[in-house]
This record gives sequence, structure tokens and C-alpha cells, in this order.
Amino acid sequence: MITDALCYSATDIFTAGFKDHGLGKILGTTDNTGAGGANVWTHSLLLNLTKDVNEVSKYFQPLPYGANFTVAVRRTLRVGSNAGIPVEDLGVKPEIVCRITRNDLLNKNVDLISKACEI
Repeated sequence: MITDALCYSATDIFTAGFKDHGLGKILGTTDNTGAGGANVWTHSLLLNLTKDVNEVSKYFQPLPYGANFTVAVRRTLRVGSNAGIPVEDLGVKPEIVCRITRNDLLNKNVDLISKACEI
């Protein structure tokens, strides 16, 4: 599998599963994937979702000066030897890193494909 830092969300989750289940080697053009593996919700969304739930709504109040923050919910957790480690904010590290070369940029990833074939 070939990855880079632009892999995010579903691709991050797929890559984590690929690695955690030992399906093959991961060749990355960067040291890590994009590190997205959760749903990110804002405080204002939580405020809206809990406004009619009395026992919860007391904990969610509007923030001063229009301030807001985000939280990661439904985080994807890894399995196997990486069991319990979240994908969100950490991503997946490839076994082999092959930086993009000028030749790759000008000639349809020829060096990257050559390295993948070598592996």
C-alpha cells in the first residue's frame, strides 16, 4: 500500500486496518498519514443537541464572545499490537518511507512505483 500525509479519514482507517491485520507492507511518501479517524463536533453543535435534555443541558452553556471548540467523538481505535491506540491525531506510520523525487513529479511517480515493485 502507498500512503502519504494527504490520506485522511476513511483512508486513515483503511490503512490502520491494513497494517494492524498484517495484510502487507505500507510504503509512505511521508512519515505518517493525515491522522483523521473520528467525527469532530463543535461546542455549538453539542449545545444544540443537548438543549432539550434537562439533566445534560446544564453542562453545555453558550461560551462568551462567540468562542467555540471542537471535540473528537466516535474515535477509531486500532487492533492487534496497536490495540486501543486512536487513529485520530496519530495516523499510521509506514514501514518504509520513500520521499517524492523530482523524477516522480515529472515522470508519473516512476521512482515511487519502482520502490513499490522492489518491496
